[in-house]
Amino acid sequence: MILFYMTLTVLYTDICFYIPHRLMHNNRLLFNHIHKVHHDIIDSYAISFQYCHTIEAVINEITVSLPPILGCLPNELFYLWYITAQVSVCLCHCGYIFKNHDNHHHYKMCEYGISGLPYINMDYLLKTKYINMIDKTRCVSKNTKSNVNLN
Repeated sequence: MILFYMTLTVLYTDICFYIPHRLMHNNRLLFNHIHKVHHDIIDSYAISFQYCHTIEAVINEITVSLPPILGCLPNELFYLWYITAQVSVCLCHCGYIFKNHDNHHHYKMCEYGISGLPYINMDYLLKTKYINMIDKTRCVSKNTKSNVNLN
């Protein structure tokens, strides 16, 4: 039963994180004034997940804290979930274990979600995984043709 609750929480977190994260990339105002701070770091390292605008930090904490509540995660597992989420985001930004987020920082127009679950994540469902791009340069070309000013 614990595995079920944790899996459900991961799925909810992926949805809760993906939507505002992609919105911040696709909206010029949000990207340039809020999310660009986080993307000042291209070659990310573990603690760089905390390098962000205050508004984004609040949104990020909500996306980690709300899913356990929505998923009815038992109180005993909430702290385990929160610690796991913080360690996971450090590992995603260090580039040693999860390379997907490195692709996101380099190309900015792919890999918006956080779930590492195969076939059950927002990037897979909405075809924004780096590997789903037609060719490896599409992610780069979408980046330069975006309505978002990335400079």
